[in-house]
Amino acid sequence: MHGHINADDVRWPTLEVRAAAFDRLGACAAVLDSDGVIVDTNQAWRLFAHLNDGTPGSTGVGVNYLDVCDRAAAAGVHVSGEVAAGLREILSGDRDRIDAEYPCASPAEDRWFMLRASALPVRDGAGAAVFHVDITARKQLIDQLVVVADRDELTGLPNRRAADRHLDEALAAARSTGASMWLLFIDIDEFKAVNDTYGHQVGDEL
Repeated sequence: MHGHINADDVRWPTLEVRAAAFDRLGACAAVLDSDGVIVDTNQAWRLFAHLNDGTPGSTGVGVNYLDVCDRAAAAGVHVSGEVAAGLREILSGDRDRIDAEYPCASPAEDRWFMLRASALPVRDGAGAAVFHVDITARKQLIDQLVVVADRDELTGLPNRRAADRHLDEALAAARSTGASMWLLFIDIDEFKAVNDTYGHQVGDEL
């Protein structure tokens, strides 16, 4: 039989244990105060900054993260403006959490990250915890699945699903620019009939 658990009887982790757990998170993590100033970062955050030519002066403790987002938005990184607006809502108490996905290119590969920010009281006031998680592998898998799903099993050519999507994209582009659009339909079954009757070389030439 389970009895009632009193919160006073629960042995909460010490500050040292919690700090160690924060530092060992796989995600890049930072804590912001009510003004958006970074007051703490974990090891993953600092390592990422080091490996990507960042410096403590630009991404570390004491830096206003809202200013960093605003500068990126002014440079054309649209998602940074959305993040900055969402963080301001969190710090003002109008929102509990924001999520965003964004590309982050490197010389080695095109990477994708997921950002999550949540309200977190800091120094008896408003604050936020910001996490960046590398989701490149997930994005690559999704892209691979889309390619497979968009291909006809027999011919390897784009299937109806892919054709519909490309047509929608082309129509949208034509409407936005006022340009004309030409659409050519090819009957794959007729190609197959040519191949079966006259051989693949004739079908390829056709």
